[in-house]
Amino acid sequence: MEIWILFLSINRKTVDEQIYNPINELKEFAANCSKHFELYKKGKGNISVCIKFLLKINEEWFSTTENKEENNCSINVYAKCFDEIYSEIEKFRCKIYKQKYVQIKPSCIISRMKDIKHEEKCDENNMQDTSIVK
Repeated sequence: MEIWILFLSINRKTVDEQIYNPINELKEFAANCSKHFELYKKGKGNISVCIKFLLKINEEWFSTTENKEENNCSINVYAKCFDEIYSEIEKFRCKIYKQKYVQIKPSCIISRMKDIKHEEKCDENNMQDTSIVK
């Protein structure tokens, strides 16, 4: 009985707007994109449309951070869309159990590190001739 009263006191509109709707939008967007990718796999689709959807997926679902240091540079990719939904679910859970919400750190799904080499500028004195003489 206590659980039923607890669920009645939680604002259903908030749950729909912050948890259910983002999940549903994600599912519908993925289904719409998959149609175009399937057409392209069968040889009937357009590569530019697929690239457009990939760029949109990249923009909406992921975020990146770039950390530059003296000798290297790292790029981290985060699952922004999933982290936002998980954060809202955690807020909902904290509201149910009357706990304090603690901000969740974004989860890095991939990271890439590059070494930065200090290349000398090419000027006319140190350029090598690569032309072929016949």
